[in-house]
Amino acid sequence: MSYIQDLASYLTNLPQEEREDALFYYEQYIYEGKLTDGQAVSEFGTPKQLARRLVADYYMGDAPQLPEKKAQSPFTLARVVILALFASPILIPVMIAALAVIFSLMIAFASLVLAVFAVILGFFVAAIVSVVGGVIIVTQSVLGGLFYIASGVALIGLVLLVWPLALQIVKWLKTVLMLMIKWVGKQTVGKKGVRHES
Repeated sequence: MSYIQDLASYLTNLPQEEREDALFYYEQYIYEGKLTDGQAVSEFGTPKQLARRLVADYYMGDAPQLPEKKAQSPFTLARVVILALFASPILIPVMIAALAVIFSLMIAFASLVLAVFAVILGFFVAAIVSVVGGVIIVTQSVLGGLFYIASGVALIGLVLLVWPLALQIVKWLKTVLMLMIKWVGKQTVGKKGVRHES
């Protein structure tokens, strides 16, 4: 297989139009420069490395129409950036630092999301316990039982009111995480060396 054919086989994560543009660009570059496959490898890296950089460039850039499945997942974006880091000719300490930052961001995101849902779950469990306790106590003390039942119902109402806010907070955290991962990717992988000017 030629360099371009190998490159095409690794660009399946790009939309059709982007894939065709990239293949056309590199085919023209290789043809006009009269590069052999070996020279293309020394200029761009292996087809797999170049494909990883192109995919990372696309998803880290301001692509107008990200596929819905890819646009919703910061974990997919992190995977793309990590693969691009391994394909990029950057120093090992820089790569390790970038991986550590991405990993830390992912852990912080997961921790914050779990904290938000743990608080809501805690309120919900407290509401259920309060209602059940109130029902049990009502036989001994009507006012005490009604107080606990009313408190439980109020907590359930609070959970129902706070739930949409919690979902918005998680969406906001996801957006911030994606922006931070893109920033780390642009700082380490960037667009340098992906497209060569002739």
